[in-house]
Amino acid sequence: MMANTIYAQDETKVDACFTTSEMPDMTVFMPGPPDSSSVAFANDVNRYFWGKEMRKDPERAAKPFLIVPIIGAMFADLINTGIITLFLNIL
Repeated sequence: MMANTIYAQDETKVDACFTTSEMPDMTVFMPGPPDSSSVAFANDVNRYFWGKEMRKDPERAAKPFLIVPIIGAMFADLINTGIITLFLNIL
């Protein structure tokens, strides 16, 4: 993984959409991390470990695989009834 990162940084020819001067200053828009002795930091750590525990639950991990076919069937019904076509024509 590190070799890929180093290789990506070695690239000299880049076809970028923006120049460096056109890029926004993210230090203005993005907040910094909370202080490690604050309650906000403790909440962030607790949410992180809670999320990791939830991924270990096999029933919870299977839910996206149960929901996707239902959404796919609903989308197919919308296409068959012409609602999607009607919506796209309005746009």
